[in-house]
Amino acid sequence: MEIVPGKIITEIRQYFYREEADEDYSYSVITRVPQSFPRGRLCYRLEQSYSLGPLVVNTEAVLRTKTSLKNNRTLFTDDNGYQMMKRPSRMFVNDTVARNYYPMVRTAYIEDDSSRLVLLSERAHGASSQSEGELEVSVCILYEMRTLTHTHTTSTPCICPR
Repeated sequence: MEIVPGKIITEIRQYFYREEADEDYSYSVITRVPQSFPRGRLCYRLEQSYSLGPLVVNTEAVLRTKTSLKNNRTLFTDDNGYQMMKRPSRMFVNDTVARNYYPMVRTAYIEDDSSRLVLLSERAHGASSQSEGELEVSVCILYEMRTLTHTHTTSTPCICPR
């Protein structure tokens, strides 16, 4: 991990490796935190960038953000970048995790009475709120030789880039 302080922004660079002896990292998280301004803030903002890959086949990458928000396991996702849709968590007999994943075209957020956590993305993903105060985004799921119509038994959503 590196911390690079600046006059306007402090950057925190985290690198994660598959094996201790690896020279190249498998993913990284870069967090940019603005410095405080003299006046009080109505909004706290930080920016995170993720770099992922290369991944081996049959690998899932999920970004899970845990907060103290009391969102009742409800999230909001955008519908084709146009309208925000409320996505309450529901219980099912089978595949509860997979069936509570929703398309996130550009935006997903969770909120309570006083705060909101918003995630913005450059491309579409699947999003879910599996636990109270949690926002989970499926960043990348690769399955070899499968199509979107393939039903699999691992109860995870399948996003196939091929």
